[in-house]
Amino acid sequence: MSAYSKYINSFVLSVSVVNVMATNKKIVLPDLIEAELIATNPGINAEKLEELKAKVAEQLAINKKREAELNDISQPKLRLTTAFVSSYIGTYVFPGTSAGTLNNGTNLQGPPNGMYADFYTAYPPAKSIFAIVTMTVSLNRAVDIYIYAKKGVNAGPANYVKVYYSPDNMANWHLVGQVLVTTANNAASPGKYLMGSAPPFTHLMVGTASMDSTTSPSHILVDTMVMEY
Repeated sequence: MSAYSKYINSFVLSVSVVNVMATNKKIVLPDLIEAELIATNPGINAEKLEELKAKVAEQLAINKKREAELNDISQPKLRLTTAFVSSYIGTYVFPGTSAGTLNNGTNLQGPPNGMYADFYTAYPPAKSIFAIVTMTVSLNRAVDIYIYAKKGVNAGPANYVKVYYSPDNMANWHLVGQVLVTTANNAASPGKYLMGSAPPFTHLMVGTASMDSTTSPSHILVDTMVMEY
């Protein structure tokens, strides 16, 4: 069995384990992610919320496993090729939130070059803002998603960069991951952040949100989004 086949098998196993857990007990997500699910699905009933939480928990488990693999220097990294943002499509706002601001979204295109897209949200009310993009290649296998980013000049204590993928031409969006941006605004270059492992997709979107006072304001500068495969 090839190294990549072993990875795919472990990917499926992780999802299966979490699915079993989801049928037997309530899923507990990080506070910010769960609050965002609830805020963006107003009126959702308890059963449907648990279904959504289970899907997010699956993704987080996959991300954690992949991060451990990438940090294990004794194992092959399984990713040899890099692809970048090819097109900036436009913006997206979470249902139930007001629009934040996005400036220079086209700066996301291409490899890291010191040109930034500027994302800003502040609460109240709940705000979100995302840039929808396509990548330079389209694949039918899992890829690692990275963000090159740093904090904006008006950054608060919780400047989270979030990435979602759509498998169906923007009809539905699913979480890849979220990471706290810690690279200082005056840093000479952005930090490189592993967002997670995404299954096949047609589009990605990157952005931030301020859902309550603990995540406000959120100000991030994103150089580009990269996938390694």
